[in-house]
Amino acid sequence: MVLFQLPFQVSIILAAVVVSTPTIAITTSYDYTAKDSRGHIIKLSKAPLKIISLCPGTTEMIYAIGLGNRLIADTTYCDYPENAKQLPKIGDVTTSIEKVIALNTDLIIASYSANHTAVDLLEKHQQKVFCVDSNSLEEVAADMVTLGKLSGTEGTANASAEKMRKRLAQLKSSLKQARSNPKALVIVQFDPLLVVGPNNFMDDLIRRAGATNLGIMTGKAWGGMSPEQVIVVKPEIIIAGKNSHDRIVHRPGWENIPAVKNRRIYDSPGDAAVRPGPRLVAALETLIRQIHPEVKIPPP
Repeated sequence: MVLFQLPFQVSIILAAVVVSTPTIAITTSYDYTAKDSRGHIIKLSKAPLKIISLCPGTTEMIYAIGLGNRLIADTTYCDYPENAKQLPKIGDVTTSIEKVIALNTDLIIASYSANHTAVDLLEKHQQKVFCVDSNSLEEVAADMVTLGKLSGTEGTANASAEKMRKRLAQLKSSLKQARSNPKALVIVQFDPLLVVGPNNFMDDLIRRAGATNLGIMTGKAWGGMSPEQVIVVKPEIIIAGKNSHDRIVHRPGWENIPAVKNRRIYDSPGDAAVRPGPRLVAALETLIRQIHPEVKIPPP
């Protein structure tokens, strides 16, 4: 049973038109070159005016750095911001290679961890693909800057990244008021039990919210854990999807887990928490308020 909308990358793992060109003022003497998450150097001869996104996180980054008017297609999961819903769809967790090629795009932005099959196939068809795989909130900011460099919108991208970093610094400072660093378990799926593990953006989110991520013991970014292990590690906080409270409380043997005994079971902040994009900052603020109600958070 899936407890809340899984990160797009996890959904991939578990799952084992004519478009007009926008008119945009572009600097002509510019080096449209950048290194993607695979270490591949992507060089464009001109600014990309027609862009396709293959996952929700990259779609949100594209809008955040002012490239929304160049986005010509995305996936059925891309529902934020509102304009993303109106675009032609090239697939869901599975990309239609034929649809992408037919759109004659200048640049495809993808996550290699989520879209590796599509990326490999598209590159065999000589499509320009730039991969973004952010494993922390700082990497999200850095990746937005990189996308801005590749697209010729460095000014807007730098401003968006700086705004994100400034808010992260404010939230970090506010955590000085926190009275504890509780042990947390973030459940992304119940049967089989799947939790947030180490070295990914959600792990970073938990730690930045002033908690210890018990899921790191799995050794995998999205790791399996038995119900018995949960009893042994004694989480003080459990974060899961909406409507999962009763399932957790009534799980046999879990009634003596500190999080259950002390009623510290919280809803996940939703899509904002499971997409590696700029809204992770809002998700972080929500988690801090849940985990540390004593902390006074300043306005943005």
